[in-house]
Formats: sequence, structure tokens, C-alpha cells
Amino acid sequence: MLQAIGALGVTALGDGTADAAESGPPPEQAITVSLATAKLEDVPRRIQAIGDAVASESVTLTPRISGRVQSILFEGGETVEAGALIVKLDPAEVEAEYRLALAELEEVKAASARASQLAADGAGPRSVAEDLRRREAAAQAAVDTVEERLKSFEIRAPFAGRLGLRSISVGALVQPGEAIVTLDTVDPIDVTFAVPERFLSDLRPRADVSAVSTAFPDMAFAGAIRLVEPRVDPALRMVRVEAQLPNPDGRLLPGKLLSLDVTLGTESDAITVPAVAVRTEASVQYVFRDREGRAERMLV
Repeated sequence: MLQAIGALGVTALGDGTADAAESGPPPEQAITVSLATAKLEDVPRRIQAIGDAVASESVTLTPRISGRVQSILFEGGETVEAGALIVKLDPAEVEAEYRLALAELEEVKAASARASQLAADGAGPRSVAEDLRRREAAAQAAVDTVEERLKSFEIRAPFAGRLGLRSISVGALVQPGEAIVTLDTVDPIDVTFAVPERFLSDLRPRADVSAVSTAFPDMAFAGAIRLVEPRVDPALRMVRVEAQLPNPDGRLLPGKLLSLDVTLGTESDAITVPAVAVRTEASVQYVFRDREGRAERMLV
């Protein structure tokens, strides 16, 4: 259906470029068209982009020491809190050292207390009491050192997030740096994308972003720009942007490809017409407007 702006009963003449035939101009044929009125409106300025979902926090949990896995305290895909115990290695040998260090500390503490009391009463030399206080401090340091070693047998979540699939079993011997499980924070989730440098002056932190995933085509995820990278890629002439989207249900996963609508601002008093009224030929867009009862093509 021909689209034009004006009143009903417009006579369509195309673009008026047809040559007249030798026998005279062809008779004009009136065509009834649907019309709409152009309006002045505030229109959001948007650009489209493609982005990758990225966990706002991400780490692969690994042991600091070698040891045999004593217990696994998580299930793949489970959400855990910061500090949650994930895996425990067998600490039998170090626990024996810890008990010995504690016994030595208690013995030195008792001797130090007696020597200090005797020195205070004038019944014993102060040098002995001072020597025992130094030994007590050394024994306490030894206990603290073994306690820190015992912590190395516990692998805990450094932050709240969702665990991936485990790659070890109970009884396995693991080495420092060996991957045990991944931990990602996916609520909120970050999205990184690139836009041409000509839009750099329009990009602002907290500008609205809407994302759509092919896995959920009927659902839009609303968020905002968090950071605009302060440099432009000299080869591609693009600037990288990071947005953040609430993701309470965990539907968006790290690595997911997303289609984005980025709001750059608002165009005030823009002339608007229905989208179906706009025609495209090659790279040229135009509409038909009513000009004294005739349809006139107008580039837009």
C-alpha cells in the first residue's frame, strides 16, 4: 500500500520522471492511499551492538599445596557464599605437628608463669623469667605458623558466586595450581562490546542498555553502561564499553552472545512518521507526502 502524508484521495504520480508519449500524456489514475500525520516528538537515539556476557567476578579455585582430597563439600552448579568451604585436603601430618606445637607452648607458658612469679617475689632471677618469656613468644609463633599451614588444606570460596563442574574426586592427589572448580559471580553480569569511535562523545556511564539473548528471544534484559574504556583501538577505530545487567535468575551465563540496544541520548522535536511509510531503494530512503492532493516523493 502506498504511504503518504496528507489527506485521503491523493493522486499517485510516482517521482514524476516518466517521459510523455508522442500521442500525449497518459491519463492520471487516482489511487486511494492510507495517510498519516508527521509529528514532533522526543525520540531516543540508539545504536545496536553485539556483546559478550562476562562474569563480574571469576576465578578458578586451585590448592596452594599438594595433598590428597579428603572431602568435597559442593555440587556442580551450586551457589555458595563468600568463605564457604569447598574442598578439604587430608591434613593428618600437619595436625600432628600442630598438637606437638601446642603441647610445647603450654609447657613453656607454665614455666614462664612460674619464673615470672618467683622473680616478682625476689626468689628467682629475672634473667630466667625473661628467657622463658622469649621462648613462650617463639612457641606461640610456631603454633601460629602451623595454624596457617592447616588453612592451606582448606579451599574456600573467595567471594559469593556459582560453582562450575568439579574436576577432582575424593582420594585424588592434587598439586599446587591444579584446577579444581570455577567460581563465577553472575548477578549482576557484565557485558563487553565495542562501538565506533564517532559515538564516543555520546557514551556516558549509567546510560541505558537493553540486551536480548537468542536463548530467550522474547525477554529483554535491562541494564546500564558501567565503564567506557579511555582509549580507542587504533587499528579498528572502535572503543570498548562495559555494561552491567541484573541477572537474579542466572539466565545469562558467561560467554553468551547478546544483541544490544544502547541509548545515546534523546533527539528533541524530531519529525516522526510510521515506519511502514519509509521506502528504501539501494541506500536511499524516502516517503511520499501530500502536496496539493498529489503524492510527492521526499528523501529522508
